[in-house]
Amino acid sequence: VVVSEEGTPPPLPPTGTGSIAGETWVSLTGIPVPHGRANVWCVDWEGDVVASTASDDEGRYELTGLDPGTYTVISKTWIDGALYSGAVAHVEVVENKTTVTIIIMY
Repeated sequence: VVVSEEGTPPPLPPTGTGSIAGETWVSLTGIPVPHGRANVWCVDWEGDVVASTASDDEGRYELTGLDPGTYTVISKTWIDGALYSGAVAHVEVVENKTTVTIIIMY
């Protein structure tokens, strides 16, 4: 057991994981609307993909089992031969919580 100079043990590092959930939206005419079947990635501060999924038919997605920390969530989809993509940076994951975000692809 490590004890600090004040005589109290240091805080323990988090042991649980969190998740990011939300919706993928696309803006074809300047007005974003929900869009399903988009690929979604979660990238850590080093640029490594730590989780991936696809949104369902209504555009909902969930990335689970993420260590607490800050991530970027990226989404891409093809519509009529055109690539649409979007990202949300600085998404904070907290132990035993779900962070909700909407990704808008242009």
